[in-house]
Amino acid sequence: MIVRAALALAVLLVSGCAAVSTPSGPYWEQQVRSAIPASDGEPRLISAGSWLPDVRGFEAERNHRPLTDLREGAFAVTDLSALFVDWIADENRYRISWRLADADLASVRVDTYGSDRRLVLTSKDRRVATFQLSGSHGAISDPTTTQKAAALLRKARKR
Repeated sequence: MIVRAALALAVLLVSGCAAVSTPSGPYWEQQVRSAIPASDGEPRLISAGSWLPDVRGFEAERNHRPLTDLREGAFAVTDLSALFVDWIADENRYRISWRLADADLASVRVDTYGSDRRLVLTSKDRRVATFQLSGSHGAISDPTTTQKAAALLRKARKR
């Protein structure tokens, strides 16, 4: 009886995770592109990743505090903005959950903690958003993609 209950719980957990996770098939990048408004320009970088709202880099880890809000999805840098999209499983599509126009970008920083990297963006109204980019290979942290995103956004700030 206990084995049967454990098995049922495991199936429920696995199927529940599959229902809300972002797709990782060959077309996920095209699905992200379709969520980006044409008015934002051409996407220059798209990466799977996590958004940590109101977190400054690895501040929580350095202060031994748990992360309370971590959202999975995809991060994009376009000609005119940075965006984060999350997956709407019921509608089988991505939606924009965070957007910052280049004109509103105050600072770009890459925070380091061991071998991990996080992209930290501060808007002119002093709001902070942190992103852990995992590239297209599903790594926990992709330092190369993070540095590339930071370079694109720093260049955009200077325009």
